[in-house]
Amino acid sequence: MNLLISVPEQPCLPILNRDNAAEIADQLKPWLKLLEDMVNYGTALIPRTFGSGEKNLGDAIVIGVLLRQIVAMFDGLQLLMANVAVHASYLQLRTMLEACLYLEWMLAGEKEQKATYYYVFNLLRRRMWALRVQADSQQGKEFRAVMDKADLPLDETLGRVGKAHVAEIDRVLSQPEFASATAEFRRWKKENGRKPSWYSPLGVGNLRELADRVGKEPLYVMVYASASEVMHSSSYEPHIRIENGKMTVETIRHPGKFADVFRFSTIIAMDVFMATLKAYRPGEAPLFGQKYREKWQQFFLNPPEIKINAVDACL
Repeated sequence: MNLLISVPEQPCLPILNRDNAAEIADQLKPWLKLLEDMVNYGTALIPRTFGSGEKNLGDAIVIGVLLRQIVAMFDGLQLLMANVAVHASYLQLRTMLEACLYLEWMLAGEKEQKATYYYVFNLLRRRMWALRVQADSQQGKEFRAVMDKADLPLDETLGRVGKAHVAEIDRVLSQPEFASATAEFRRWKKENGRKPSWYSPLGVGNLRELADRVGKEPLYVMVYASASEVMHSSSYEPHIRIENGKMTVETIRHPGKFADVFRFSTIIAMDVFMATLKAYRPGEAPLFGQKYREKWQQFFLNPPEIKINAVDACL
């Protein structure tokens, strides 16, 4: 007999702050509309630019993967910002930055070679997971030991599927256009004793170095550290204040960093859109500049002044 009363859970209003967030969102409508408009532009840019390319591996990675990733994260950021979940939107902002650096670096030259390393890196990662579900592989034995600790036995069917996946991946990696990159990844890992990033065998040490190569080190410095603090939960400041022996929990939906996230996300999006146009549809680049001036510049250059009706939850 079920004795639980079936009623929806009630939020702690001072912590979630939905009602106040809705009032704040009304103040932000012009800037939120700009974000939505730019997302719409990005979605239309994907098929338009891919249709203008050579439809090779480089185009598939630049347009089908990286540009799509940026637009997808921008869309998620816009949805969060529309609900004043600004703190959570830093995760999408960081992902936009990383994909932006990858895309612009690929477009800076040797696109096909860089795309090949990106693709091979992904295949090698998939190969590792396919090996982990095979009981007779060393990777499988190590993975099973971890799963056994959580009492999560692996279905033997996964092992059979994994073997088929490894065979197919090895077939692709053995092709001449991928064999050299495959060997380079394995050589790099052996020489350095750790897993490489997809760009490591191409002589890039880390993401900051990559940012410097595309002229975006200042943007990296301003965005990456603060967004990484959110990603890794390594800072207490966005969450609590401790004063005079009292801990105050900040509201989850809070607009305090709205202007920063708005400015950085739109800068990244506009840079990516312009770089992609110049590479694939250069005739449209001036029109994009005109669109910015006529539709977006007013609100881009004038961040919102938000009136906050503060609500505290003290524990």
